[in-house]
Amino acid sequence: MSSDSKGRPKKLSIQYGFPQKVQKALFLASFIRPTLKRRMVDWDRIPITIVFMSFLSATAAELVNRRLGIRLLRPLVPVVIGSVLWWHYTETIGRGDLRLYGWVQFYPMLAIPLLLWLYYRPAVKTILPILVWIVVWYVIAKVFEAFDFPIYRAIGVSGHTLKHLAAAVTTWYFVMLFRKQYPVTATTVQAT
Repeated sequence: MSSDSKGRPKKLSIQYGFPQKVQKALFLASFIRPTLKRRMVDWDRIPITIVFMSFLSATAAELVNRRLGIRLLRPLVPVVIGSVLWWHYTETIGRGDLRLYGWVQFYPMLAIPLLLWLYYRPAVKTILPILVWIVVWYVIAKVFEAFDFPIYRAIGVSGHTLKHLAAAVTTWYFVMLFRKQYPVTATTVQAT
């Protein structure tokens, strides 16, 4: 990690930006989701899609180039916001076009394994299991989402609820990843 003019470690926006985005997504969802109004539910998708792209940017920063990963986030955030806005607009006219939103959700989970394969190096070996578990739990969450009602009929708990639990496990793996990559030491704490 690079340091400032006084020798203190610099905070990386990717390192600290992701947990903040997760907190914002949880905060916004806690207010918006209970209303269950269609137009409101659309807006709670924006923070979580930003989290998907933050994960892609963080992975690119770690594997390819730190500067590229940070720069990649800037154009991706308007794309994810646009995907939700497009979906909302097409819902209001009766078409419900989810193609761009689907791309925003699934592209990072396809691109990250590709980045791991293309830019693998021995130093990545330590974070590889965590990245794999993040993708696995994301897939599990999507399966729970896809089979929401059949799961509810079978066990009495909705797939939607289980999806959120799987997403929480994914977030836990993110925290583990950041702790492994950027361990907090006494000097780091004093520098902040």
